[in-house]
Amino acid sequence: MINPAVAGSKECMDIKLGYRSQWVGFQDAPQTMFISMHKRVFSRNQFSSKSAYEGVGGYLIKDQVGPIGKIGGHVAYSVHISLNTYLKLAMGVSIGALQHSINTNLLTPVNLPDPAVSSKSALVPDANAGLWLYHENFFTGIAIRQLIPFKIGGSNNLLQNHFLLSGGYKMRFTSTISLIPSAHIKIVANAPIQIDANLKADWKNTVWVAVTYRKIDGMAGIIGVKANHLLHIAYAYDYNTSSIQNYSSNGHEIIIGITPNCKEKGKYDCPTFN
Repeated sequence: MINPAVAGSKECMDIKLGYRSQWVGFQDAPQTMFISMHKRVFSRNQFSSKSAYEGVGGYLIKDQVGPIGKIGGHVAYSVHISLNTYLKLAMGVSIGALQHSINTNLLTPVNLPDPAVSSKSALVPDANAGLWLYHENFFTGIAIRQLIPFKIGGSNNLLQNHFLLSGGYKMRFTSTISLIPSAHIKIVANAPIQIDANLKADWKNTVWVAVTYRKIDGMAGIIGVKANHLLHIAYAYDYNTSSIQNYSSNGHEIIIGITPNCKEKGKYDCPTFN
């Protein structure tokens, strides 16, 4: 969902369902729901060989913050090229649409009726692009989201480019225990740069715990378990360190992963999947 070049970088089909609730305690606090899927494919073209393959994927997402809502969907395509035995470079694009809406029934204007306040809905085309360089020991990538600055609903409001940079490295201490430090940087015009710094401890690619520090906003603790080849589940608890913490019971997120036809438990081309 962050970078379309990731589609197909996992040997198995990867399906995820997620729900996130932020700032619990606030009325109409932000909520996010999504479902995503990606898989590796081999079609009969110049990219299909032992040293290259393709990926496809897609996702649906719904964001709701009080009266403001957004529903979006994308389909993605990527090409993966082996630079050597272990190192791969992927290039990907995705296209889709975003439905922006505002429900004035949830607003309380000072003066009623207010002719300037009316419910609106606008469907906007959207596109993303990305690069992903990965190895069984590290990964790094860049993605540009909202690639084309389309106007929203005929207004002067534009979709802004979002630049997302990611990177991480897997350090193996024993045959069963690994640490994966990583970082995720989000850059958008007229907003502070957002940095997430993460540290994940993994045991046998089966159980993991992680901590995240998010500049400005807060910290998070994460725990995840692979039940079997098919199913894994993760839970994150956000702790707000800003002044919002005085009024909010923090945030919660749960993600369920399904990997059908995944025969080799723990075998991944990229440590971000551990």
